[in-house]
Amino acid sequence: MLIRFEVVNFRSILDPVELSMVAVDSDRPEARPAPDIGESLLSVAAIFGPNASGKSNVVAAFDWLRVAVLESLRVWDEEIPVEPFAFLDGRDRPTQFTVEAIVSGVRFEYVLELDRRTVHYEGLFHYPEKKRRRIFEREEGGFKLQRGLGNLSGTRELLTARTLALSVAARFDEPLVSGFRS
Repeated sequence: MLIRFEVVNFRSILDPVELSMVAVDSDRPEARPAPDIGESLLSVAAIFGPNASGKSNVVAAFDWLRVAVLESLRVWDEEIPVEPFAFLDGRDRPTQFTVEAIVSGVRFEYVLELDRRTVHYEGLFHYPEKKRRRIFEREEGGFKLQRGLGNLSGTRELLTARTLALSVAARFDEPLVSGFRS
């Protein structure tokens, strides 16, 4: 279940935009308790606003990230097909995505920062027992894994500057990664 999605520097979005599924009124029947995060979550949300305000680009950013995770390993050879904000300094800044979700009762957080040339930062974390633990983290050439996930060590060899570690790690059938990715 989605907790929140945030995007920065994508199409018409320059500054951070967040879609939060955290219920403001937790006593409403639509709100579902999420004891692991101490909040209630909504299973459905609507995005509304004036024409040309970026509503569809929030949805497009979420879809772009979904496709990127599924296809970066096979398709991103020459360039990362990200669409940064076209004006001001958007083309010079990386695009950023953050997804927080609950999968099988455990909170996960995925963070990605990239531009057309390279993945600058990528991290997948989970919160077993409410404490943040790294599954993997990648930053400017370095790649770190959580202890005990040696079966993901092959991820390091398959990574390129334009491949998502989440795409590669999913090939190794690690339940933590596969559960979040689906």
